[in-house]
Amino acid sequence: MPGTGNLLRVEFSGRTPWPAVLLTGLLFANLLGSFGLDYWLEHYAPHAPSVASSFPVRLRPSVAAFVPSWLGHYEQWSFWLHFVFLGLLLVLFCWYAIKGQAIIRIRSTQR
Repeated sequence: MPGTGNLLRVEFSGRTPWPAVLLTGLLFANLLGSFGLDYWLEHYAPHAPSVASSFPVRLRPSVAAFVPSWLGHYEQWSFWLHFVFLGLLLVLFCWYAIKGQAIIRIRSTQR
């Protein structure tokens, strides 16, 4: 069946090492945090600046929400942080494959 996925599989001998579990957890936490922040910005963020929330985040061309600066920077960089975590996971999986502790299986798209 086309589109069934599972094109790349990493199999570890024994248990999965904790760095791989940690990076995978950080990737999914970033994903949930990004979606949660976007939902909060759309529905609950103040639309007027204050002393605590002075960083503007553009929601639509004419609508801006104001958040603390650390949250605004996270909102701007959270998308690219996904790729950082995916790249680190790829490097980690390749490292374990080179050391012989993991096997990377790639399924052919032709049957």
